[in-house]
Parts: sequence; C-alpha cells; structure tokens
Amino acid sequence: MHTHDHKKSVVSALGIAVGATAAATVGLPATAHADSDTFQTPSGNITCAMLPFNGTNRANCQIINYTYQTPPKPPDCNTQWGDNWHLDQGNANVPYTECHSGTNALPPIPTLDYGQTRTLGALICTSEPSGVRCTDNSTGHFFRLSRDSYQLG
Repeated sequence: MHTHDHKKSVVSALGIAVGATAAATVGLPATAHADSDTFQTPSGNITCAMLPFNGTNRANCQIINYTYQTPPKPPDCNTQWGDNWHLDQGNANVPYTECHSGTNALPPIPTLDYGQTRTLGALICTSEPSGVRCTDNSTGHFFRLSRDSYQLG
C-alpha cells in the first residue's frame, strides 16, 4: 500500500470516529475535557477534533474558507486537499495535510472561545483570534491554521 493510499484510509476511518465523537460531546460545557473533543472557533471557520486514533492521540483541524496557497497536490488526489491538518502525538514528523473528503464533525459543534484551550494527552489546541494553534508538548511539533496562512513546525 502506498503511503498516500494509507492516508486516504486513515481519513475515512477518522471521519467515522469524529462523527461519533461529535454525537458524544453534544451538551458538554465549553470548558469540559474529555477523552475526545470536537470544537469550532467562534467564527465557525475552523473545526477541530482531538481523539485517540490508531493507538495515539491526534489533533485534526479543518478550515472552510481560506486564502493561503496549499502545498502541491499529489497527482492521485481527486478530492479535497490542503484544508485539513493533522498532528499525531509523539510523531517525529511535522504535522501534515492529506487527500480527503467530508468534514470533521456534524453539528452542533461546541465553540471554543478565543484564549481557551483543549488538551488530550500531550496535545494542546488553543483558539486564537487569528485561528487555531495545536502543539504536541512531547515533541514541540505544531500547526497553526488561519484564513490567511498555515504554519507547520
């Protein structure tokens, strides 16, 4: 299986898990911390899911409207690209995007107010007026996602 094909199957499985997460987190207060969490920014432009996935914790954020230039799209990607970013706890590689279809979660999605955070293991995501920043405190890797840009580290 090509690495890219593997990532496609991961996204399909993630979409199913996140949909279940959204249903499980409906009604939790904005400050609750659970084993998995789905939230959106106050603007509603970015939705994120933090959940255990394939034996590790994952932060995944998807943006609806953006003006940044995406990384080069793989030739075999015929669906969405560059709007969905992943950070896997403990992964030595920087965060990544991948070919996918669908969205992070089904409404209603709780709002994470600016300045608030969500944590799962060593992962922490913060809602900021400029967008969302998710960091893996075990490796220092992060992604920052906003309408105008993304940053990986």
